[in-house]
Amino acid sequence: MNSDENFVAIAKHVCPVCLDQHTYNTEILINKKLKAIDPEKVTTGYSLCMECDDLNKNGFLALIEIIDSYPEGNQKVSFQEANRVGNIVHLRREVVDSMFDVPVDKDTPLVFIDSKVMDMLKRIADRLNAT
Repeated sequence: MNSDENFVAIAKHVCPVCLDQHTYNTEILINKKLKAIDPEKVTTGYSLCMECDDLNKNGFLALIEIIDSYPEGNQKVSFQEANRVGNIVHLRREVVDSMFDVPVDKDTPLVFIDSKVMDMLKRIADRLNAT
């Protein structure tokens, strides 16, 4: 056995909000056959990173701008399919509830918005910052 081979590794997840790879609240991988674990295969799933999880637990919802790519007849887009622009805004859930007439489950950490909604949010922020 090579001493450089790792039979145990910490799994990595991808944050569905910011897309960072992380090891926050992930698993430990153990190869029962005592073979080295391929470092390319330690990403095992999706979960919020520490920063996005803290924001979510503190009552914030991530609004992620995507290019208008809603499937026809369905307004739901999975985060794997979303064509992201790169802009993310975290708003308190109460603010989202008062601004939009779309129910968002309290366990949902993110929603996708189109460019028109992001532009509206930027105009509101500009007005607030001007005062």
